[in-house]
Amino acid sequence: WASMLKSGRQVAKPALPQQEREAIYTRLKAACGAPTPRLCMMYNRHVTGMKDKEDRSASPLENYFPAMRLLIKRGYVILLIADEPPGDDLLESFGNRVVDAGWLGVDHDLFRFFAPTEADICIGDAGGGMTLPMIMGTPSLVLNFHSIGCAATGTWVYPKRVVDGSGAPVPYQRVITEDPYGYCDPERKHADWVPLTNGSDEILEAVQCFLEDVSGNEAKAPGEDFNGSIPRLSMFYHYGSRISPAFVRRDALKDDG
Repeated sequence: WASMLKSGRQVAKPALPQQEREAIYTRLKAACGAPTPRLCMMYNRHVTGMKDKEDRSASPLENYFPAMRLLIKRGYVILLIADEPPGDDLLESFGNRVVDAGWLGVDHDLFRFFAPTEADICIGDAGGGMTLPMIMGTPSLVLNFHSIGCAATGTWVYPKRVVDGSGAPVPYQRVITEDPYGYCDPERKHADWVPLTNGSDEILEAVQCFLEDVSGNEAKAPGEDFNGSIPRLSMFYHYGSRISPAFVRRDALKDDG
């Protein structure tokens, strides 16, 4: 579907029936008090009890709070899809500018379809929740990205930092060259490498950079050095994704330091 859309063929994008869309919009506008809200879908993934949990784990929701406040300051209402939904007290603390299915009183499955098909931008952890934004062609930022040869993609991706068995940082050029498929590779060379979930400061700088790109103010040059190492069979390469300039700058500073 995403390939057909990118080819320029006349393919209808997925959408809820008009009646369901209008019902959710009515509740959304009443909750946030905005007649025409700018929408940001945010997807927070939670993985436990898996052998590869270091590769596929995501940041706790609280790591997103500074970025959520930035998005609200920029005028967005956040449609939150979280594997572990927050309580009402937390949503209230954001001044009704962060909502989920429970807060709106709508069906969870309908909301999980509404958010990525109606949002202006999408931000979230690498995983199935970022598939529809990719199909829609919505500007997207994917966080906690690992295994560049096989993971879901977005307009920009902000990877996990990787450390070796001694705790020393591994330059990302080495990661994508020597371990591009991560846990999907049964003969991976560096089983002792550990990917670290994004911290709140990383998520904030990734979102700041992403918003600059959406507004047209961010140059897309950073990250070009990595392109030659991206596996040509990967979804990342096929859909023209790019490493976030914010991550590239941080990785360069790490190497210089």
